[in-house]
Amino acid sequence: MGKKLTLEQIDKYESLPTLPAVVVRVLEVVLDSDSSAKDAAAIVASDPALAAKVLKVVNSPAYGLRQKVSTVGHAVAMLGFATLKGLVLSITVFDELLDKRIPIGLDKALYWQHSLAVGAAAKCLAIVSHYDLPEEAYVAGLLHDTGKVVMDFILKEEYGRTLDSIRQQNADPAAAELAMVGISHAEVGSRLLARWNLPQILQLAIKYHHEEPTKPDDIPDRALQLAAILHVADFACWAQGLGSVEASRPPALNPKAESRVKLDKRKTERVMEAVDTELKKLSDMFNLEAPDL
Repeated sequence: MGKKLTLEQIDKYESLPTLPAVVVRVLEVVLDSDSSAKDAAAIVASDPALAAKVLKVVNSPAYGLRQKVSTVGHAVAMLGFATLKGLVLSITVFDELLDKRIPIGLDKALYWQHSLAVGAAAKCLAIVSHYDLPEEAYVAGLLHDTGKVVMDFILKEEYGRTLDSIRQQNADPAAAELAMVGISHAEVGSRLLARWNLPQILQLAIKYHHEEPTKPDDIPDRALQLAAILHVADFACWAQGLGSVEASRPPALNPKAESRVKLDKRKTERVMEAVDTELKKLSDMFNLEAPDL
């Protein structure tokens, strides 16, 4: 019998990752449909380390720019506002969640590759399914598995054994985690987002991205739609071999979530093309080996 984890333990745990002020400000800009390129550039320019990282990535071969970019304002002009927001958010979240910490059982490269892929897939699914704020879907995708990082921090070797069991027994990853740890990474991640004071719709979408709520009528329709987008994006990435842990099969696909998104072959192809483009652009940045989808 493995060690169990409760929400009360998570609430009392003092060493959980926190969000620096710059990440909070980036999230505010990303989630605000009225924000401008000037707002994003001002945030980046106010943090020298972040500005340096953004300029390094913008000038990398992944973006194929013919002339060197030397200022944040120039980067905004060359990349566009939406691309810059996603790039800055990726850098800041990666630094805080993973780059400063050494995972025990979690494979950092697999986890981050999966998070980037689901973010790209969720944004594209949001567009094709007419969800009104695609950037919100991207943020949800980027953060959807943060509960795994928390479990890795708190349970350490115990969570590593859970991941070993998933690898060795051909088990559904979400079901095996729940059986061995007593709680899902989705619920843990939702709790972490609540501690970060992020919008409730993100908390709910992440909490229910693997299972239907027992009382769906109590959940806002937008949250159910976003959870369904996350679920299908997550499944699509797992099915392409882009899981967050080593496992021989993806988590089960929920028919209700699939019906909410109304995914068909044409939409699936568009989603995976978006994922492929996103991973190729960001592979150099995080030293990942982006697969050819």
